[in-house]
Amino acid sequence: MASSAARSSRSPGFRALCMFGTVALVLLSVCGAPAQGATVADLKNEIRRELQSINVGMTDLYSSLSSPPTVQQQFCTTSIMSEAEGLSLTMEKLSTPYGVLATKFGLLIFKDDFVFGPSIKLIGASARADGTLTTDVQRGNSILVPYEPQTIVFVTGIITNSRGDVSILPMSHYMLVSAYFCSYMHMDVATLYKETFKDVFAELA
Repeated sequence: MASSAARSSRSPGFRALCMFGTVALVLLSVCGAPAQGATVADLKNEIRRELQSINVGMTDLYSSLSSPPTVQQQFCTTSIMSEAEGLSLTMEKLSTPYGVLATKFGLLIFKDDFVFGPSIKLIGASARADGTLTTDVQRGNSILVPYEPQTIVFVTGIITNSRGDVSILPMSHYMLVSAYFCSYMHMDVATLYKETFKDVFAELA
């Protein structure tokens, strides 16, 4: 029995769970408290600096990254309610380049480095309707945002291949909204983009 328990504790799944718990606790300690005065402008400046460090000419790409999505229907799920009572999550598409996990610490958005191939470093944050951020701008293999209603999450990623070539991934958007908005698998988000988060996108532009 003892040897069986020892083997279980060393299993890949167990180690992965322990690693995730450690990462989540570290992220929470660093990013869990509301940012003092951080705004969408800070996220904008961070992304623009990153683009400029890749190539000065890449700053021209920023406008396409920061524009509101043209698709007004998004996937909607209440599956996060087990950790975030009364909230639902919207996603632009189910096949986003990032994974999403509802944890007791907050919403975790991640992109693991590939065993072979390019590495990815995420940059992101979540914002309230007034443009203030719920945490400081985050960078790394994952970002962790609090379960705060009527907030929008912005995530992009810097990708580096084995030759050292660097590029940037498209911006992904997620929204945390009241669960009653999510009655079906799809949700009309036009009002959220054009009214609720209008000032956020204006500041991000």
